[in-house]
Amino acid sequence: MKGFLTLCSAVLALLKVVCIPAEAQDAEMTDTLARAVISSSRPAIASTGLKRFDGGELLGGAAILGSPDVVKFLQNLPGVASGMELMSGLYVRGGDGSDNLFMLDGVPLFQVSHLAGIFSSFNTDVIESLDFYESGFPARYGGRLSSIVDIRTKNGSMEDFGGSVSVGLIDGRIDLNGPIVRNKLSYDIAIRRSWLDALVAPELAIENSGSKTKTNGGYALFDSNLNLTYTPGPRDMLNLRFYMGSDNFNYSNTTEEKYYGKEIYYSESGTSLKMKWGNLAASTGLRISQSADKRSSDRLRPDSALHQQRQCLRRLRNMLRHGMRFHRLDRSPGGFRCRTCPLTPPPLTVDCADGNLFH
Repeated sequence: MKGFLTLCSAVLALLKVVCIPAEAQDAEMTDTLARAVISSSRPAIASTGLKRFDGGELLGGAAILGSPDVVKFLQNLPGVASGMELMSGLYVRGGDGSDNLFMLDGVPLFQVSHLAGIFSSFNTDVIESLDFYESGFPARYGGRLSSIVDIRTKNGSMEDFGGSVSVGLIDGRIDLNGPIVRNKLSYDIAIRRSWLDALVAPELAIENSGSKTKTNGGYALFDSNLNLTYTPGPRDMLNLRFYMGSDNFNYSNTTEEKYYGKEIYYSESGTSLKMKWGNLAASTGLRISQSADKRSSDRLRPDSALHQQRQCLRRLRNMLRHGMRFHRLDRSPGGFRCRTCPLTPPPLTVDCADGNLFH
């Protein structure tokens, strides 16, 4: 029985092969498989100490007398203390103001406030983004212990012209941007200035009109930003960013019946420049910053008495101080760095013993 079943199976298999047409026996079975994409990404390591804000958030944040202020905005964040009221200081996790690093487009700034620390030096109209590290900041920001404030300014539009005008109780701001060469070269220029001196001038004029003592004075803060962006090709971009800020205070009091008048002048200024050429593979940057402050007090008239000269010269110090610092000059890949090189002028010598004021 078993042999009979085997024979039947062989006969059926032979008949199946014979009955299939020849063209069907030569046909090939084909099939197309779907494309398989294999990809991977570097694991994202979240920085718990990083807070990122855009320019719109800063414009709608804390303000002083109608003017948005970057430092006042940061003072409202967790882990940040403001210190004295109305002062633009940052005390992050127990550190003092010197433990914070402020950077504008990659350039460190050392003078970041106006009017003895009440107002910050940053014009919110030109800020594109702000990164605030209150802990765990990257090693490239070395040199500070408490926090990092990294501010990036915006580029001008390559297509359309635009701008804004803002008026506060103590200052005014104007921002203009647009293309110089459409789709190639654009600009963004912003100016901020206070008008406290203009408000005080009429009052001083009325006071001086009926008095022999003439009093003049005023205070003004000034900030300016200029950004130029050039795109020679789809993969290349050249940025030139310039910032200058200054504080100017002057006071003079002269009387016709006295031997001498008093004049006090105080000025602080800071300047930064950044030029960067970048593409998708590498970037080269040059960063320069300069800061200076000048103070003088009790400028004497030639008819002053000698004892008055000696009394005033005791207070004549720090007449002129300036410094220039060149910060890191880096290039990647590869990389090279230039150390900070402060330049300090020789001290001023004052001697009244022989009648010579300066030598």
